[in-house]
Amino acid sequence: MTPIKFTVKNGVTTFHYKASELINFARLGFKDGNVGMILVRREGGILTYKGFGTIENPMTRIHTLTMMHYPLFDGKMLTDEQRLIPLKPFFTKENTRFVILDMSNGDAK
Repeated sequence: MTPIKFTVKNGVTTFHYKASELINFARLGFKDGNVGMILVRREGGILTYKGFGTIENPMTRIHTLTMMHYPLFDGKMLTDEQRLIPLKPFFTKENTRFVILDMSNGDAK
């Protein structure tokens, strides 16, 4: 999910999402627990996420995760405006294809 807007109050940025997406996020999170986390606030270099688990580790309760952005490992921090731009998908129809590779021995008995 990508935030649609943000507000800044006393140096704390709060990110806002579409109500329909947020409702669906919570519904699926409480049901399956594998929808991940969303960024809810930023205070300087401290980022706070809320959400559920992942496919590998589902959790059906809401969890809060607070992390410090470390430029050496994380790279340059995005601005609040840049966080409103949806990410481009890594896999698209133009750069992927489905291939079946048959590695069996054709003359095996």
